[in-house]
Amino acid sequence: MKVWKPDIERHNQPLYLALISALQADIDCGSLAVQDRLPTQRELADSLGIAIGTVTRAYAEAERRGLIHSEGRRGTFVGGMQTSRSMLASLVKERPDAIDLSKNHPSYDLDPDLAAALKELSRASDIHRLLEYPSTAGMTHHREAGARWLGELGMKADPDSVFITAGAQHALSVILGAEMHRGETICTDNFTYLGMRAIAQQQDLNMIGLEVDEVGIMPDSFEAACRHHRVRVLYCMPTISNPTNRTMTVLRREEIAGIAAKYGVTVIEDEIMRPLVPEQSGFIAELLPDQTYLVVSTSKALAAGLRVGVVRAPDAARQRMVESLTASCICLPPLMIELFARWLDDGTVRDVVTQRRQDIARRQKLVDPLLDGFVCHRHPCSYHCWLELPDGWTSVRLAMETQAQGVVVSPGEVFATESHPAYEAVRISVVSPSAAELEQALGIITGLLRGTITPRLPTV
Repeated sequence: MKVWKPDIERHNQPLYLALISALQADIDCGSLAVQDRLPTQRELADSLGIAIGTVTRAYAEAERRGLIHSEGRRGTFVGGMQTSRSMLASLVKERPDAIDLSKNHPSYDLDPDLAAALKELSRASDIHRLLEYPSTAGMTHHREAGARWLGELGMKADPDSVFITAGAQHALSVILGAEMHRGETICTDNFTYLGMRAIAQQQDLNMIGLEVDEVGIMPDSFEAACRHHRVRVLYCMPTISNPTNRTMTVLRREEIAGIAAKYGVTVIEDEIMRPLVPEQSGFIAELLPDQTYLVVSTSKALAAGLRVGVVRAPDAARQRMVESLTASCICLPPLMIELFARWLDDGTVRDVVTQRRQDIARRQKLVDPLLDGFVCHRHPCSYHCWLELPDGWTSVRLAMETQAQGVVVSPGEVFATESHPAYEAVRISVVSPSAAELEQALGIITGLLRGTITPRLPTV
């Protein structure tokens, strides 16, 4: 922890503002560096002889301004890097003054023709049904469409076991609401989807990070966690995991399913990227149907703003899913789901997925020479790269530095399930910016890492 005692007397302001001004001055002169841990509010109040409420107000305002960030029990740190929840929220913010490589979504240029679809839908004789109060689990023909989509992806599903959600993030929240209670333990990769981290924090779940190799979660690590902890749920992304881009082989899926069966662990199989991958590798849900929730979504395959999730749930969990869905939103608005169902039936989903695969492949091919010489995990169907950093760099430091130079990336720390990440890395989205912007941004990133671009932020 940084031994920091700010000089607040020279700032002729209310105490909490004087404290913020002193913080800014010490950051500017280099006395405080990015990721220095600050004293606790009580410690700082005692050392300055001021009320703790004053420090609390100052820290809150400093965090709002991006000077510091709080990481709960780990403490308060210099620099505006976000937690998983604030990082997730930041994904919807526009950054017109920066090249944003943090948004891991498909290109808007390839979105389906919404105007034509709405025009056609407006001519339907039974369009009034879409304003009726639907059942919590979704309209019957929408669940049937979800089951058909799963079937096209290689997973047979009874429509009665299919639930429609407002995207994959909503699906994960609903599933955990159906399966877990506060303080219970969930296992996942040592770097995992930050949306799951956000839900785990919100629901006060204990999260254990598992060791991985090139094909995902290592069976020995999963079994060790099951032996030493009361693991309730395993969350995994077997196909193009976010952020590491690892994909499980058929054998690895079988090994993971076997361990889950042995210890009675419920599996959440997040296959949001599966529609983009032409090669089929089977599903854990096929191997362990009574203990596995399978989740797919339209946001990566069809359109980022089309918030439709499809969940295949175990038969015994149907009532819990209904109750959890009811608690979260009562019922889903049918209009967006109707668009998906029509696009599935008329071939639009298939056509858009094909175009997106081609678009991703072009971008990944462009990235290849630009990141030559670095350890970078890619997949020909992935929207991002996972770049491991050389010695001397942390993900937070690089993310702060690139942001100062007009480039936004996602630091590996926000994906890490443990307080000390296994290694330092950043996630770089390669599809959302233009090709020229991507090349410019990667030039800045690699220039910093190679030492050909001088950092702007203090490192002392």
